Amino acid sequence: MASRRYSRFKTTLLAALAGLFIWIVAFFTQTDLFDVLIHILDKFEEYEIDEILIALFLITIGLTVDLISIRRRREKEIEIFKHRIQVLRVTVRTVQDLIGNFLNQLQLFRLTASGCSNFSEESLRELDELISNTANRLKVLGELEEIPEKELSHGVTIIDLSKVTPQDDSKKEH
Repeated sequence: MASRRYSRFKTTLLAALAGLFIWIVAFFTQTDLFDVLIHILDKFEEYEIDEILIALFLITIGLTVDLISIRRRREKEIEIFKHRIQVLRVTVRTVQDLIGNFLNQLQLFRLTASGCSNFSEESLRELDELISNTANRLKVLGELEEIPEKELSHGVTIIDLSKVTPQDDSKKEH
């Protein structure tokens, strides 16, 4: 926990250590660093570089603020995406449960229908294929890492299962 707290202020910590180092060197060498800084700035004035340094300093501050803002925005987008995936998984698992119960009932119906002479073998094979395809598609939905979408019609968007590849069971985290 303590290392995480310090890692959030790496630059501040480095600046503090650099300041401490400069203070120690100035103390032991009896050098007035402010006079040295004034001397350096006077040299810059001779070459008219001081305005450029001020502009570069302001640009650096602006760039730093922008980079921090971009990083925070990106982290927030990632968090929203993770939450979206979590909500999707919960929803899909609920649908899997409901459809799974339906498929079980359908298989029971299939067993009953196989004893009747009104159903052909081809019809029963098609029913078995339908049950298997539906179960496989539901399994893929429950394991999504990304959400590829496609629009069916105006305002109706679904998950594009043709762009989803099933996960390898050995790579799953349990």
